[in-house]
Amino acid sequence: MTFYIGRPGALVALPLASRGRKPVWARRSSVQDTLGGGRVVQFAPDGRRTYDLAWQALTLDQLSVFERFATGAAGPGPYTLIDPERRNMLTLNQSSAGSATSDASGLSVVAGSGETVGVQSAVVQQGPKTFRWSVPRTVLSGRLLFDPPAPWLLGFPVPSSEPWTFSAWLRGSGADPVLDVAAVFRWLDVTGAVAVAETVGTPASIDDNSWAQVMVNRTTPPPGAAYLTVELRLNAGTVSAPVSGIGMTRLGTERWSPWRALTGGWAHGATSYLAAATNDWVFGSTVDVLVDQPQLDMYDGVRPWVLGTGMPQVSWLDLPDQYDLINQHNLTATLVEVG
Repeated sequence: MTFYIGRPGALVALPLASRGRKPVWARRSSVQDTLGGGRVVQFAPDGRRTYDLAWQALTLDQLSVFERFATGAAGPGPYTLIDPERRNMLTLNQSSAGSATSDASGLSVVAGSGETVGVQSAVVQQGPKTFRWSVPRTVLSGRLLFDPPAPWLLGFPVPSSEPWTFSAWLRGSGADPVLDVAAVFRWLDVTGAVAVAETVGTPASIDDNSWAQVMVNRTTPPPGAAYLTVELRLNAGTVSAPVSGIGMTRLGTERWSPWRALTGGWAHGATSYLAAATNDWVFGSTVDVLVDQPQLDMYDGVRPWVLGTGMPQVSWLDLPDQYDLINQHNLTATLVEVG
């Protein structure tokens, strides 16, 4: 397990910390007594961590690495901290598919596309909420973006030699529930303005009957990549819902049915066309994709979903050093998450 710290494009691997690491997570709260004898607790929407870490028997060369960050000689903080113990690098609300704050904070759509992203609770995989990405039936963009971990970052900072995997569970809904959606990595340079490469995962075919998992991974970032961004990309060619009608997806055609057919004429897999209409008509003005259990993992392959608490930005508070022998430094550090 390797901890990384630093600025994007210049992340540094830290020696493995000693046993007893303490990443304490706390959320601000306020407790108030009511006049009726009750009690109300209010919470901040998210928490922050304080890391108490220790290392033993470090060499002077290793100590110098820590001192660069503690003194600011590595450049002004805060610094990105990548903790390998945290499997899911997405934020609390991103990873919980909107369940943490009951909104779609942490996700965005392309401006001017007419698309929206919100939450719903009628159909879930993990719950109690999932994201609902709504796309007009005339697709202009078809991209759902997972926002970077902090306002001042342009993407998720990546070490140069580690694998990355993104996965999520998807389900169709709305005017055309049968679609193809792919997960995509976009790799950016240190300026965040130049796309070094794209990694496009195998599209998942989704419908409104069951959940399908989508994933994308790469064993190492491409040369020159300092950031990655994560998105879901809809294949506009699989959207076939300019009008509502029987057989739009299951029959492969779009048609309106006469009243005679609805009341007992030709049926497609049903005892009457009215039964077929009940099962096969799709209504609404948007194509919807439900998204649950998203996970961004510094690992080569899909692992079971766990809740994410973000990729923290930290500042150093102190760096006590103790040594009795030459080149045998015992070091402790306190890092606080900011933002």
